[in-house]
Formats: sequence, structure tokens, C-alpha cells
Amino acid sequence: MGSATSRPATMGRDGWELLPPIPEISILIRDCVEAKDRFLAEATRCATEMLGSPNSNTPPYRRPEQLAKAAVRGLFRLDHRGRRLALAAARRLVKEYGASDATYYAAPPYAYIHLPEDGQAVSDFHRDDYEREPSSFFISWIPLTDCTHGPIALVPGTQSSNPIQRIRWSLHTHGLTFHPVAPRLHTPTPLLGESLAWSALTYHAGTLNRSGVVQVALNTKIRNQLIPLEPSLDLSSGDELPTGQDRTATDHTRSFLKLIETLDREVQRTRSALQTPALMSIITAILDEQDHDPAERARISFSLTMAGMLAADNDPTTATIWHLAATLLAPEYLWSLQQVLAQTATNHPDDLSNLVEEILGRHPYRQVAIVVNQSTYVKFPTPPPSGLPILTWT
Repeated sequence: MGSATSRPATMGRDGWELLPPIPEISILIRDCVEAKDRFLAEATRCATEMLGSPNSNTPPYRRPEQLAKAAVRGLFRLDHRGRRLALAAARRLVKEYGASDATYYAAPPYAYIHLPEDGQAVSDFHRDDYEREPSSFFISWIPLTDCTHGPIALVPGTQSSNPIQRIRWSLHTHGLTFHPVAPRLHTPTPLLGESLAWSALTYHAGTLNRSGVVQVALNTKIRNQLIPLEPSLDLSSGDELPTGQDRTATDHTRSFLKLIETLDREVQRTRSALQTPALMSIITAILDEQDHDPAERARISFSLTMAGMLAADNDPTTATIWHLAATLLAPEYLWSLQQVLAQTATNHPDDLSNLVEEILGRHPYRQVAIVVNQSTYVKFPTPPPSGLPILTWT
């Protein structure tokens, strides 16, 4: 384990822990590894065939390998192997760290794909907790490759109220990193079969992959309240997820890229003149014409959200269009809805009420209402979240 200290980290003291392999999870990891290799190969080949080889002027978010990565992330989101692994990992963390008298929820698998030397996968230090609602909240991070490059940097102790750790971290975030003020960083190197767990209060960041090979991991969130941005499965139900035939990587990648091509052609050419209602109408017509089943709508929605995250810095207008399409397709990852609300409030504030009414009409779920009610941009009455059903992922 590549950390700055020789003693093993623990959740209670450090806010993170390296968990050893256990047989029931190792079997599920093996199945996901086989799927991962096939998904990456098929999606990359399909994206390269459809988009051609990039040149020096191709924006990073438009490169075939980045869109293939987004496609694979959408595949794993609904893949039965990934979901069974996420469920088993969530139950393990509740057993290890959870309160016995609490109901815990788990989010679907969230795949991380770190291409070699890919700066798009590097993130700033952040926490995963929703600060408005203090909760018991953990992250499971399971590699599908030997992650020898230290893919996650964690700041031990920042999950607690320890004043020394908090002062160190506060000074660090203001650029004061000299010893002994600089916080210690742990960069564990989990091997296949092992997994990382950390408190959602622990500051962490994604690092640059210098290993020369693609590094993949599946992440899931476990919380004793609903997970506002994602479908939330009640872990006390005891339900087991079914096995089944999932969509091939080639078919999903082709559908995902075909939608992007259609959005480029039908929306981008008139986007400067479009108000939000007209934009929604055009995108809705495109989605209806493509007529995907609900599972594929959710896969494409998640892939679009992942692609939109990469597009935001280079082309915020394209990112907004992709996020709006993702939101209209399915409430799979409501980070897209947050971006759409923010952009609409900034550029077309008069359209905000119609947008919210349309989204809640399409997706009348508690998590959607939570995002709308917590938005700093929405200033009018909206349905109370408690009156709506929970979006789950069974």
C-alpha cells in the first residue's frame, strides 16, 4: 500500500481503509473484469470507426477514446455484473461501518476509467458528502485492474472534527503547504481483489495515471439517507439483483454516438436562437424518434452526463445540450439536472418554471424534487420531496 505511513489506515482514525479480498466479492470482480475488457475493446473500436482518427484540432471531449470511455461508463451503470458487485460491496460496508438501527441506501455502480496520462480523469480535492444533510455516508471503490499508480489521494483525518487536521487542511487549501502544516496524503495502490472504502467526509482527489495501462474501478455510494443525485436502493429489502443479458458495447456505443451526431446536426445549427422550451421540444422529438427502451435510455443518459462533464470547460453550450438531453432521457444521474438549472437561470431565467414543471412531470421522483428544492436558482413553490416515490434501481 503506497501511503505516507507504515501503519494500516482505519476508517475511524484516518477516514479510509484498504479492505482485503473476500471470496464472494472476488467472484463478482472476476465477472466484471471480463466484461470490462470486452466493453473497452468494443466501444473503442466502434467509436474509432464512427468518428475517425482525431487530429490536433479535435477537442479532448470529442476524441474517440473519451467518448468510448463515456459509453463504457453508461454500460457499467446498468450492467447486471456491475450492479451485483455494487450491491455486495455496499452490504459489506454497512456491516463493517454502519449503524445497526439505520436503513442504508446504495447508488448504482459508477465506473472510473483512467486512461494513461489522461488529465481528464484528474480531479481537485473534494468531499462526497451532502453538507446540507449530515449523514452516515461511505464510498466503496473496487478496482478492476491492479491500480499500481495510486489512483486516489486521500487526506487522513479530514473526516473527523480533529482541529489539528482541520487547520492543516484549511491552510493547505489556501496555498500554505509548508511542513509541518501540509496535510499528510495517502495514495493507496489497491490490487485486484482488494477494495478501498472511505468516509464521504474525507477529502480525496483523482490522480494522473502514469502506469501506461488503462485503470478501471467501480465506485458506489452507501448512505443512511437517500442519495439525492442518484437512484437509491434500500439495502434492508434483502432483494438480490437478477442476472440477465445486457446490451452489447457496440450497440450501446453506436446508439450513444448516433444521438450525439443527431444533436449536433439538429440542435447545434440553431442553438444561438433557441429558448429553453424550443430546445426541449427539438431534443424530445429526437429522443422519441430514436425510441430506446427504458434501460437504454438510462444508459445513454448516464453516458451523456459523463461526456457533458468533459465538454464543460471547452464548450459549455454543447455541455448544456448534452446535459438537457441526459435529463430528458432518464433521471439516472441528476448532476446533469443541476447544470441545466444553473444554465437556464443564468441565460433564460423566465424559462425556469416551465423547465422544472416539465422535468418533474417526466420524472416525478423524490430525488428530482430534492435537487429542485435545494437549487439556489429556483424561487417558486415546487412539490415537497416527501410526497413523491423514491427512485430505486431494482
